[in-house]
Amino acid sequence: MPSSGWITEKVLARALDLSVDAIRQLTRDRIIPSVQLPTGEYRYRLDAVIQALTGQLPFYRGRPGQPSDRLETLEGKVTAVSAPTLSHQRVSARLTRLLQDYFRAVDPLGEVLTAPLEVTLQDFTVVQPDIIYIAGRQQTIIQGERIVGAPNLIVEISTAASRCIDRDKKYNIYLQAGVQHYWIVDPEEKTVRCYALHEDKYILIAKGREGDVVNHPSFAGLSLHLARLWQKETRR
Repeated sequence: MPSSGWITEKVLARALDLSVDAIRQLTRDRIIPSVQLPTGEYRYRLDAVIQALTGQLPFYRGRPGQPSDRLETLEGKVTAVSAPTLSHQRVSARLTRLLQDYFRAVDPLGEVLTAPLEVTLQDFTVVQPDIIYIAGRQQTIIQGERIVGAPNLIVEISTAASRCIDRDKKYNIYLQAGVQHYWIVDPEEKTVRCYALHEDKYILIAKGREGDVVNHPSFAGLSLHLARLWQKETRR
């Protein structure tokens, strides 16, 4: 019977900052390793669970009756990312189309991709940014079905639940990983902030709010008409 080194689902949930229901779902879906006791209870090894979560697409189906969450591993700590809102998805779709059209013209070998897709940065960080741009010269970071290394551009579209993480923890993670360009788009505040890596720090090189037009100095000819990002869909 498991003893030393084995922990219960409640202890595992506390260690990963997840709910017990999330741990049970991960167990049922066989995403994390476990041992079932004759009583029906499960036991886990924390190191094996973290290895499993960081070694494969970090997903689970969520609690019954609720939208699916994404799992990210930020500096070794597994974090659940709430399912995106409708406004988040609208902005993501519009900005993705704009970036795909732009980079298709200026960098045909580059790719603009969207979540859910894991990006491994350094040893203990696996993120799923909302939008990423991999420049044509960066094809070596695409390893099979995974991305291992810093894309040229990462865009995070903030919600009320992710705003602090995007502006603090992820800001520092992307800085340390060497992500050249990091944008934070906030549909609720109607703001865009574009950072660029300069030596060992990020500098704010473009920003806008409400109905501004943001012209990015590093990407010639790229203009973000913010009013088009925020507008609601209208039915005909």
